[in-house]
Amino acid sequence: MQSNVAYAQPAYAPVAAPARRLTVVQGGAAHPQAPAVIWKRGTKRSLALCIAAVTALVLITAALLFAQAVSRSTAYDAAVSAIDAVASVTVQPGDTLWGIAQGYAVDGLSTRQVVDLVKDWNQLDGGLISPGMTLIVPAA
Repeated sequence: MQSNVAYAQPAYAPVAAPARRLTVVQGGAAHPQAPAVIWKRGTKRSLALCIAAVTALVLITAALLFAQAVSRSTAYDAAVSAIDAVASVTVQPGDTLWGIAQGYAVDGLSTRQVVDLVKDWNQLDGGLISPGMTLIVPAA
């Protein structure tokens, strides 16, 4: 039984891979010719300039990050030194260190920084507190 379906021929013809050339080197040994790596004039200089630019960018970024950290530390120290009173809080069931820190917020400090401050003042290793504990917190 013959079919009336016509099959299209591929639009491309398979191409054979080019034959590898052999180069004879001193002593008569032959090896496949590999492409030579040639440094064009100015390429080494361009590479050196690129490396210098990347190094400068890394150093500038590090300097900016350091300056920002120093600025944050100075702002943190100023906000902590502005605290003129402290309060004593007894932890109730359901209280969290985060919730307590939000309730005793300090101008210029984030909630995370107040949590760290309360942990430092009360010598807490972790963030776990239990009902009945008495904590020293910044007075609102």
